Amino acid sequence: MKIFRDTSSIGFDIVLNFKSQNEHAYARTVGRWDMENHEVYMQLSEGLKPEQFEKSTADFTQLHYKNEIDNAKRDGFQPNVDGLYRQIKVLPLADVRFANFNQGVVSVNRTMPYLVLGISFLILFIACVNFINMSIAKSSQRLREIGMRKTLGANKKQLFFQFWGESILVFLMSIGLGVLLAVVLLPYFQTLFRTQASLATLLNPSLLILLIFSVLLITLIAGGYPALLMSRLGTLQSLKGKLQVNGKNRLRNSLMVLQFGIAILLISGTLVLWDQVEFMRTKDLGFNKDQVIAFPLNGKLNDQKAIELLRNTLQDKPNIVSITASNNILGIGKDGNRTTSILGFEHKGRGVDTHMLVVDADYVETLDLNIIEGRSFRKHLVSDSLSVIINEAMAKQMNEDDILASQITLDDASYNIVGVIEDFNFQELDQHIAPMTLFALPNWNLRNAYVKVTSQNLEQAYDDVKTAWNTIEPNVEFQGSFLNENIERTLRNERTMITMIGSGSILAIILSCIGLFAMSLLIVAQRRKEIGVRKIVGASVSAITVLLTKDFLKLVVIAFLMATPIAWWTMNKWLQNYPYRIDLNIWIFLAAGGIAVLIAMLTIAVKTIKAATSNPVESLRTE
Repeated sequence: MKIFRDTSSIGFDIVLNFKSQNEHAYARTVGRWDMENHEVYMQLSEGLKPEQFEKSTADFTQLHYKNEIDNAKRDGFQPNVDGLYRQIKVLPLADVRFANFNQGVVSVNRTMPYLVLGISFLILFIACVNFINMSIAKSSQRLREIGMRKTLGANKKQLFFQFWGESILVFLMSIGLGVLLAVVLLPYFQTLFRTQASLATLLNPSLLILLIFSVLLITLIAGGYPALLMSRLGTLQSLKGKLQVNGKNRLRNSLMVLQFGIAILLISGTLVLWDQVEFMRTKDLGFNKDQVIAFPLNGKLNDQKAIELLRNTLQDKPNIVSITASNNILGIGKDGNRTTSILGFEHKGRGVDTHMLVVDADYVETLDLNIIEGRSFRKHLVSDSLSVIINEAMAKQMNEDDILASQITLDDASYNIVGVIEDFNFQELDQHIAPMTLFALPNWNLRNAYVKVTSQNLEQAYDDVKTAWNTIEPNVEFQGSFLNENIERTLRNERTMITMIGSGSILAIILSCIGLFAMSLLIVAQRRKEIGVRKIVGASVSAITVLLTKDFLKLVVIAFLMATPIAWWTMNKWLQNYPYRIDLNIWIFLAAGGIAVLIAMLTIAVKTIKAATSNPVESLRTE
């Protein structure tokens, strides 16, 4: 069999035939269209478009999902734009990595690759702007050279290609440095994005041509404009050493405003993302996440037997409070697994959906779930095998006057509702709390153990649990972690975004400061004589510093006023993805603007103060 590449999102060590699985996994699901427990892959015929295939399945859907469609009509669901209550949809294999199945209908979210690409383009744009400004600023030191070359017969075309060639040489050196940095930073990139992508991808011929074309275009724009500007200088103007940029430098100032606007936008995004992640990390989730260790029951022993042995082994340990198990994990476990089960049933003539969670004794007590009505499961679960506990969302969905006198009927078995617990976040924090039903089914695969420990000595308690598990299952790795660590793993996409946007904002600020420094060089060079005159007539160092600084700060303030509404709209739109979110306030954006202003002042202070304290006689010799 062909081995999948490392960059593939599909990976496995062994392939098994469905028919070789047990009855629960295969035989009982054959011919049942209400069972959905695995993915289906299909290859469409050549020339058949996905939209055509989807439309052709209407009769098939009506045949096999008739009961579900009739129930949807009965319960008042609205059809889609095609008038269908249920429709088979296909998802391109290339989009599987970006698919989100948490909100019912699958949605494809390419935020992360677009974010990386977008920040890359923004950084590249700022670098080009800086190169233009720096080239113009530094050109004042080469004016006499340009004048001499023109005097000796050099024409505009020759000067243009000379300066453009120098720019290309700089770009080629920067490309080499960039490739070297990419090689060094590649392992960190792979870790950050959990990918095996490599630089070998760039050897694709079409991508290589695109990169070469991009480099030529960037060098033509970023290097061509300064080269054109310097080649068009007059001979007399060059020999005098005076650089005069026509007009009011609208292009240069606009580019400076734009690059600082980008920096402020990225800083604002980083601050908002950080606040949102901290809000979700510290939010009360409705269960004890600080004192509970969770780990998979991945050994050879039966789950119930393993839990029994674990209780016996740890019963004399003073750091252990209680032990339980369930067939689901809260957050994302150390093994990276996370599963959920949803079942539907009829209740008083209408369809009801609920998440199903099978638990062992003491589950409610171990996780400190709050019982608001009724009771918890008894210690001997066999007596409660036909009892369930539901959460508030489930109770609201059932809409019963006396919820504890109600029953749930599944496969001809009736389950008595013996308790109602307060809603707790058992899914990702970008979802509302869904209806949940806890079952106490005997001899059921539980998969995950939970151990509540005392808060006094967490490290010792963890070691006790690990030692006990290694004694019970000596050949199996212990993959335990506290639930707060599991919750942290659910926020890894947001933390990756913080890293990306934060790194982008740091680079944007650094590059913007380089551009601002280049601009200060140019302005000071142009106003050197004015500085000398002002010092002679009595202007103080502080007055001259303010004179030189205010124009720069004005550009930063304009950038702040332009970037803030865009940042507010963008981050507010992003926050709508979370039912639990922070409230945006103006202080976040004022902080971003303040950071930009402070860094800008520190950047230009060195050059402006040096110019203000220089000898005025030297300034007046510029003619």
